[in-house]
Amino acid sequence: MIATPPHPDYIAGHPSFSQAAAVLLANLFGTNDLSFTSTSTAYCNTGTPGFDSQGLVISCTQNGKTWYVGDPADCAAIIGGVITNDSPLICPITETFASFTDASIGPDGSSDSRVWGGIHTASAVNDAVAVGDAIGQAVAENAGLLVSEPSPLVMLFALPTLYSLRLRKRA
Repeated sequence: MIATPPHPDYIAGHPSFSQAAAVLLANLFGTNDLSFTSTSTAYCNTGTPGFDSQGLVISCTQNGKTWYVGDPADCAAIIGGVITNDSPLICPITETFASFTDASIGPDGSSDSRVWGGIHTASAVNDAVAVGDAIGQAVAENAGLLVSEPSPLVMLFALPTLYSLRLRKRA
C-alpha cells in the first residue's frame, strides 16, 4: 500500500489515460509490439522530500531520520508490491515492457498497480481501461493516426521526441 492520494476511486484516471496513450502509440507506430524500458524517479511515500537542483528527490526525512537515494540500504524494500522496511523513500525502479499495452494493463502495468497500491478498486480500473481504449481509438481516428505498419521515419523522430519530453517533465 502507498499513501492514498486525495482523489475519487471512480473512474480511475491513471489507467484511463495510460490505455488511451497505449492505443495512440500503437496506432502511431503501426504496432503494439515494441518493447521499451522505463525508469521512474525517486519519491517520498511519506515524509518530507529533499530535492537536487533539477527538482529530483534525493532524500526523504521522516520522524527525524533521513534516507538518501544514493544509499541502496535507505531505499524502501518492495517485495511483491509490499514495502517490507520502515523507509519512506521509494528509489528509482526500472521496468521493461513487451508492448504499450503491457505498460498500461496487466500485472506490471499501470492498471493493476493502482489496485495493488490501494488507490482504486478493480471495477474503477476496468471501466477506466475501457474508457481509455475508446478515447485512444477516437483520437487516433480523428487525428488520422491509424496506420497499417510502422514508418521508419516516424520512429526516427518520435522516439527521441518522447524521450526529450520525459526529461523536460523532470526539470
